[in-house]
Amino acid sequence: MKKRLKKLTYRDISGKTAQQIASEWRGYQFQAGPVVCKWHGKWGQVQVWAATAEEGRAVLQKALICGGWSSQAIANGQFTAVTAAGGRNGRTGTMRTAEGRGLIGVSKRQGPSGSPTFAES
Repeated sequence: MKKRLKKLTYRDISGKTAQQIASEWRGYQFQAGPVVCKWHGKWGQVQVWAATAEEGRAVLQKALICGGWSSQAIANGQFTAVTAAGGRNGRTGTMRTAEGRGLIGVSKRQGPSGSPTFAES
């Protein structure tokens, strides 16, 4: 049985539509792994599991840039990377945006309790 890998979520302040966000992520892929990479900033935290700290930093920077964060805000945040000790953590593999049923696996929602809006593929 194939298990789904976790989703990457981040705060979007860009004002872009779901379709615009989806087009920025379409075709993007990275290598998942045992390194827990986090960025802490003024409005919260973004986390990703990556093969290396450099890979994780690149994914987080893409998410923050797509989300409308300025380069200054990104630089003012704190990046950390720690390799997980447990063997159950850090599933490896290529992560990519899922597509199916005419939708791309990228959504946008208004606020923490808003319903997601999906973009058509």
